[in-house]
This record gives sequence, C-alpha cells and structure tokens, in this order.
Amino acid sequence: MGSSAAPAIAVSISSAFDAGNIDVTSADASSVRLKVRPDPPTELEKKCHSQWFYFRASAGQPGVVSYEISNAGATSYPEGWKALKVCASADRKVWTRVDTTNYAADAGALRWTYDHGGANPCSVYFAYFDPYDYERHLDLIARCAAAPGSRVRSLGQTLDGRELDCVEVGDGPKHVWVIHRQHPGESQASWFAEGLLRRLLGLDSSAPDGLSVSLRRKFTFH
Repeated sequence: MGSSAAPAIAVSISSAFDAGNIDVTSADASSVRLKVRPDPPTELEKKCHSQWFYFRASAGQPGVVSYEISNAGATSYPEGWKALKVCASADRKVWTRVDTTNYAADAGALRWTYDHGGANPCSVYFAYFDPYDYERHLDLIARCAAAPGSRVRSLGQTLDGRELDCVEVGDGPKHVWVIHRQHPGESQASWFAEGLLRRLLGLDSSAPDGLSVSLRRKFTFH
C-alpha cells in the first residue's frame, strides 16, 4: 500500500489579546486573507476609523505563507500603507520589519509573505507598528507617580472606563501640553511619551540630567 501525504494544516489566526485586531476572511496552509476590523464609532464624528491591526499567526508546518489585508484601501488613511513594512515578532519584545510587504493600490490590498521555517518560528505576531500594551502603560504611570517631582492625576475616563492619565513634571511659568495616543492605532506616540517622561524624570538613572533639570525650571509639562 502506498503512503499518502499528511493533509495540510491551515494557518490559525487569533487576536483575542490586548490591542489585538483583525478579521479572517479565509485561511489555508499557504494563504491567509484578512480585513482590518473598524474601531468603535467616535463620540463626536460618529465614525468608525480603521487602520490598526495586530494578530498572531500559527502555521501548522514550516513553509512560506502569503498574507493579504484586502480592505487596506478602505481604511482611514490608505496613503499610510505605501511606505509601510509590516512589523513581526516571535516574542513580542523584539520587532522587525517584513521586507516583502507591498501595498497594491489598484486592488486596495496590503500583502506580504513570511517563511514560517528555518530561523523563523511557526508562530509569529504581525502588527501595524510595535504595539504598546496597556500593562506597559500602567507600569509607566506607576513609575512616574513614584518619581520625585512628578504628579499624576486623572482627567477623566475613556468610553471603556480606562483612566485618562495626566503626568505633570516641572514647575516653570510656561506650560507645555503633550498630547498623544488620541487615536487607538497610534502606538508610536506612546513610545514617544515614554521616552520623554523617562528623560524628564531620569527614570533610567539616579537623577534627571542637566538639560532635563533646566527644562523643568522653565516649563511645566503636562
């Protein structure tokens, strides 16, 4: 009796984790079609924006898999896909860009391939940008609250009941307001805010450096 090849196992897609976002149209062992799931409607515009995606892909066996987000052209900012390289990570700590990323404007589709074999694991996370999860946000707020010269207060809550934290640093006469992450998909802004606060408060050293001390005397940062 001749042996038959083992059936191919479809790639499994999941996004049931903090900041996860994607809808699956179809998936087999070598091809996955997806759609960006819209955000909840905004309170003022009554409009559902969409741009952010973040999901885990678990391949059943090693091999090259083609991915496509078929509604990329219908998202809030299609121009943003032109220079984008999808982010990928096996451990959600170290993120790299997927060089095979290509945006087909005529089809409105974002496409890339990934080799789930060799040095690459069968399970990998893909995202629009390096995610900044809520646990990291809470850790940062806690560090700021414990740092000398910092004040943390709530400006209110989001529609999901999460605090809108305001960190105040410095006691200068001029006030500087730094607003970030007003759009859910802009995780880049959270990384910027963390870097700014770490520098102003000297969170990575025993005390703030000279430039930070000078700025805190001239300005009050919110």
